[in-house]
Amino acid sequence: MKIGKTPNPEVIHPIAGYDKEIYVKPTIKNPSIIVGDFTYIADSDFESHVTHFYPWSRDNLIIGKFCQIAAGVEFVMNDANHKMNAVTTFPFYTLEGWEMKIPDPAEMPFKGNTVIGNDVWIGRMPLFCLVFTSVTVQLSVQTVLWAAMLHPIPS
Repeated sequence: MKIGKTPNPEVIHPIAGYDKEIYVKPTIKNPSIIVGDFTYIADSDFESHVTHFYPWSRDNLIIGKFCQIAAGVEFVMNDANHKMNAVTTFPFYTLEGWEMKIPDPAEMPFKGNTVIGNDVWIGRMPLFCLVFTSVTVQLSVQTVLWAAMLHPIPS
């Protein structure tokens, strides 16, 4: 602890004068994203790294306390999965100008929530790291990827 300073999970910038690292929890606007205290990302915005997360999405992104997320990590949520029981897999209903209703949730693939436990380090080398929907990463895992997390990773 720096002299005279007390850690505060509600501040956005944990390093004074440096805006390329933020505590995630105080920046979250989407109620389907749940993040624990002191989790940070090496970027100035977190929610831009969560893709395919629409107002009708049924899943949650849950990240524990004290996680470290590198710049370039992307969380790909359930609605990246296209409807498979139709004439086409093209997602007309997500695009403006097409008069198509959103499919009933029961018609869409659903794999579950994406859950990252406490004290998980998600790094990247050298290009990117993708965390796909329904992945569960347990407590205290160090994950440095140049690929994609598709399956659960135990402690």
